[in-house]
Amino acid sequence: MSLDAQGLLVSRNTIQGTNDNGIEILRSTVGDDGTQVLDNRIADIKAGPGGSGQYGNAINAFRAGNVIVRGQPDQQLRLLGGARQFGIQHPDIRQ
Repeated sequence: MSLDAQGLLVSRNTIQGTNDNGIEILRSTVGDDGTQVLDNRIADIKAGPGGSGQYGNAINAFRAGNVIVRGQPDQQLRLLGGARQFGIQHPDIRQ
């Protein structure tokens, strides 16, 4: 998990079988983050705590703008809290 980063690189990790989320890029307030999430393998992520969508995500970018996500084929991508506001676009983004 990253909180209020600037330009962090999260790359070439294998994350499997978690009970919450895979990679979390979080900000305490909406703003520019600049994190790059590149070429990770993420599988079998569960929403153990329940909730209304905040758990069980391969990648969760919350309130973080200017985040680059690359190389996560066949995975559900969920960018919360500002994806459209910051112009983040990806064919698998659900808002």
